[in-house]
Amino acid sequence: LFLDFSKAFDSVWHTALLLSLSANGVSPWLTNLLQSYLCDRSFTVLFEGCFSSPRLAETGVPQGSHLGPLLFDIFIADLPRLHKVTPWAYADDLAFTSVTNDAPLRMQRMLDAVTEWAHQKKLRLNVPKCAILKTGRQVPVRLVTQGQVIPQTNRFLYLGVPVTPYLRSSAIIAHRVGKLRQLIPWARQMRRYVSSPQMAMQLLKT
Repeated sequence: LFLDFSKAFDSVWHTALLLSLSANGVSPWLTNLLQSYLCDRSFTVLFEGCFSSPRLAETGVPQGSHLGPLLFDIFIADLPRLHKVTPWAYADDLAFTSVTNDAPLRMQRMLDAVTEWAHQKKLRLNVPKCAILKTGRQVPVRLVTQGQVIPQTNRFLYLGVPVTPYLRSSAIIAHRVGKLRQLIPWARQMRRYVSSPQMAMQLLKT
């Protein structure tokens, strides 16, 4: 079960995050420092050469920062747990697996618990972007949240890695080869301007 939150980083509730920091043993001094970093931030919108008046950003962690993913991990540290359901989380990429005969029932209970937890955290599941991927020869699984059925898929890209029902490495290899083929024209062009392989690799990573 793969879950997606709508505007996850922008929806982080500052009050709940600061409470999570304290609950996870972060010192009051550092918590206060992070509070000053997060709170009282403002933003403006530029449209057709005109700026809007400043608005206070009451939620969210700065995206593109080193602290953003770490703060989000702390924010969701109290994610619900269920026996024989394993959570997998990296920042806002969240997944659950269960290897039991009653896996669909356990997954529905997990989904219900996460939906309620997300409501308390002021997060909202983006159901169309969530997905169920069943492995092996199980019968189709039907999970429902917020009155909507979670879509079922035969392939899901999780953390850049394609996951398929039989967990075959061939799908991962094909995905990587496809990515490399897309880079070949770029590499040929870069040969004209960059003589150092190290510099070319650095440019590729950026």
